[in-house]
This record gives sequence, C-alpha cells and structure tokens, in this order.
Amino acid sequence: RAKGVSRSDLRRMELEWGHVYCRFLVRGEEVETCDMHRVEILATDGDGEAEGQYRALGRATRILAANGLLPDGLEFFVSPHLYDFAETPAPVFAKA
Repeated sequence: RAKGVSRSDLRRMELEWGHVYCRFLVRGEEVETCDMHRVEILATDGDGEAEGQYRALGRATRILAANGLLPDGLEFFVSPHLYDFAETPAPVFAKA
C-alpha cells in the first residue's frame, strides 16, 4: 500500500470506482485481479487496446510476483483507459 492509503481507502475505491478501474492484489507469488466484465470499458472492448493494456500489466505483475519482486499484500488499481481522468482516494496506474 502507498503511504497514507489505508485498507478502507482501497475498499472505498473499489466500491466507488470498481466499474472503471481494476484492483490488483499480490498474494505471495500469485496476483488476483478484478473480473474484467465488471469494468465497463473492458466488458465492451472486444480485444481492443484497453483489454490489451489490462492484460499486459497483468502479465508484467505476475512475472514480477512469480520472481518474488513484489511484496506480499501489495494492492493497486489499474486503469484500462488511455488517460487517468479522475481524482481517486487511491493511486491508479494508467498508460499515460
């Protein structure tokens, strides 16, 4: 977790923004991600750029976790959009 971001911030973020951003959680060498169909742009993207971006970050995160390079319990959000466009209670990784 980022300094100053609590678990309740992350839960609130998922409740309020789970239809826009995808939550990633590192558990040891495994990575849990959101249900793609719950994120509006991914549900309708049909193998487009947004889905490709989401899958690429998922692969990169899984490679880092499998090699023990990410701390257990790390949580963050990923934006499948081209630009991050809103102020949120937790950090969001975006393409640009």
